[in-house]
Amino acid sequence: MVGIRRTFRYWSSRDSPSRARKAVRNAVLAWEFGDDIADVAELLTSELATNAVIHATDGREYAVDVLVSDGYLTVGVTDFGHGLPHAQHCRDDDEHGRGLAMVKDLADASGYERVPGGGKCVFFRLRVPAIPQHIRERESHCLGGQEHDHNAGHDTGIAHSVTRSGRRLVRARLRFGW
Repeated sequence: MVGIRRTFRYWSSRDSPSRARKAVRNAVLAWEFGDDIADVAELLTSELATNAVIHATDGREYAVDVLVSDGYLTVGVTDFGHGLPHAQHCRDDDEHGRGLAMVKDLADASGYERVPGGGKCVFFRLRVPAIPQHIRERESHCLGGQEHDHNAGHDTGIAHSVTRSGRRLVRARLRFGW
């Protein structure tokens, strides 16, 4: 499976979800998937990134991976907190707690994976059209002439995060198709 991937890393801060959603939106628009897909991807990324900042109290950073492969856009937000995501039961007048339910409703698929060593990756998938050839060529050029080939070992689905001091926080094989 050949795909295109971008990874963004953020320090957990009040304004980082805004930067994450803009980065995902810009990637989706650069791949020419249109405003409708960009709008949904932006909204769902904002929910997952905000959850990473608010609920992953053990983490000081998180990563956002954006992958297009096999007709799907997959966005995963990896944080290093120990808690696992769970949907909340909300009343009509509750101001918070609907994010994961919204992700489930708007995405074609969603879920999470535990990350060995602590943490998790929460993800969603949206069906997208085929990547136009000129986009493949442009992205391939940006990668030094190689697209990510997930079966040939160029990108084996291993996620990395490194602190400013260079200490590796996580090295995990993600099982949901990355």
